[in-house]
Amino acid sequence: MTQLKDGQLRIRDIAEIANVSTGTVDRVLHNRPGVKPETKAQILKILENIDYSPNLMAKTLASKRDTRLVILIPAAKDINSYWSQPLSGVQQAIDELSSFRTVVDIYTFDDFDKDSFTQMTNRILKEKPDGVIFSPVFFDSSSSFIHRLENFEIPYAFIDANLEDCSNVAYFGQDAFRSGYTAGKLMSFGLKSGSILVLKLVNNLPISKHVSDRQDGFCKYMRDNNISDKYQIHDVEIDLKQKDEPYKTLTDFFDKNKMDGIYVPNSKTYRIAEFIEKQKIHKPLIIGYDMLPGNIKYMESGSITFLIGQRPEEQAYKAIKTLFEHIVLHKEVKKLNYSSIDIITEENIEFYKDFKNE
Repeated sequence: MTQLKDGQLRIRDIAEIANVSTGTVDRVLHNRPGVKPETKAQILKILENIDYSPNLMAKTLASKRDTRLVILIPAAKDINSYWSQPLSGVQQAIDELSSFRTVVDIYTFDDFDKDSFTQMTNRILKEKPDGVIFSPVFFDSSSSFIHRLENFEIPYAFIDANLEDCSNVAYFGQDAFRSGYTAGKLMSFGLKSGSILVLKLVNNLPISKHVSDRQDGFCKYMRDNNISDKYQIHDVEIDLKQKDEPYKTLTDFFDKNKMDGIYVPNSKTYRIAEFIEKQKIHKPLIIGYDMLPGNIKYMESGSITFLIGQRPEEQAYKAIKTLFEHIVLHKEVKKLNYSSIDIITEENIEFYKDFKNE
């Protein structure tokens, strides 16, 4: 594949490669007459070899300015943060769109702190980008941000969590209810009866909608299959912002209860697995979410039985590419874009550790 100067696609670059004038290249890009068939074929072959669409090039080259997109997601605080994972997908999209006069800026906020989200949204609105992708972690603040985006006529898309009845261009993330339903099936296959803890470990209260949707899906599977009476289900919610949590609440709970199964409807599954191992509690069947290093560690040690993956790298990549297509190419795009529900076990974990967005 031919590499273009400075990573930017220009008519003169193509003209130099084809040994023709820039006017000839321009006529081919815009499908205008006046170019010999053999010359046109030569230029089209060059365009094919550098892996770009002539129609897309024509649109971007004709633009008077760069297109600027923004993605706003929680900051990856440490190695165990879920939000370190979408960044590889963001970078892939940045690399692919750099030749199309498109810039993608990454903004992050503290998902423990609603004010940091508001501060970032204020900064973004001052810049007036062409489009915004964000994770609506805080409902009230997200609703306010949406209202202001719509006032400025800035298109936006959601990633990871969806808000219904909005005018967003698209949503990229898992179908939370179905993933919870899948978790219920896994639990029933692995545990025919007993006590189950649904453990919600969260960074802020109230519980986010996608976590509650996962729990609803989990319980719905039990009801649909008439097996809920075989299990005694406990529901515990822990705010990780509070001092000594989750260990304080977990210690009190396990002093009084023995659990056969535990379902954690978010990515912090490693926190309960760590507690189980340190306290030398009889290992229950544990189901949680996402390929975080901590979760991988405790799956490989045998404490976590199943993880449900959702390919966050792919979510971020597709969200950026889709918003670009909507804004620059004026393409009709699909509003609901659900990611896969990957069931990860100790036996297949190596594949997912090596997974790269294609």
